[in-house]
Amino acid sequence: MSKSLLLALSAAAALLPWTTFASSKVFGLDVVKQRNALPYTSRPLQRRGTVTASIGNGEILYYVNVTIGTPPQSFALQLDTGSSDIWVPSVNSDVCQQSDRCQIAGAFDETASSTFNDVAPGVFNISYVDGSGITGDYFEDTFTIGKTSLKKMTMGLAISASRSLGIMGIGYRAGEAIADQMPGSDYPNVINELKIQGFINSLGYSLWLNDLSTLLTNLSTVSS
Repeated sequence: MSKSLLLALSAAAALLPWTTFASSKVFGLDVVKQRNALPYTSRPLQRRGTVTASIGNGEILYYVNVTIGTPPQSFALQLDTGSSDIWVPSVNSDVCQQSDRCQIAGAFDETASSTFNDVAPGVFNISYVDGSGITGDYFEDTFTIGKTSLKKMTMGLAISASRSLGIMGIGYRAGEAIADQMPGSDYPNVINELKIQGFINSLGYSLWLNDLSTLLTNLSTVSS
């Protein structure tokens, strides 16, 4: 994964189940693009200090369908190669209390998950170059993509947010928000956890976006 990877251009993608090849531990995942599938203003969502691509309202964003918690709660998360944290809005967040947009992409009710663990209340704090920002807690819970479930995945729970659509950051571990704020406190993000929990053998993934007019795209994590 190149450090120069840009933020995934705003696009919508419905996640289909992982394909697993036992001999090489290759995970393949088809995603489907739809224009303006979610009623959100598209923004450049990279961490400060990185190259950004400005996206207007007429463009599209890539999103993945995931579940979090026990029993599972469903979310659509924006896929972002320019950041490294996963975060979702809490049902009690200001943005969900003030708008019904959280009903579209999902909001997390931590009291309804038996596997929820609030590991760092008030510590999560991330900002983007467009001026949007999110603050809240770090928590652990079960995170599922297709048929692949990661136990005790560390994520951010937004309590105060300027946007309601959560993000699945797939950048370097060193790009996590807490890595800048509290050096040495970084944690295994989703790509790291796939390796730690035995689903892949090395840290790596590929994004095949296909032609803009084609609905089918693909995200794969590969290890030989």
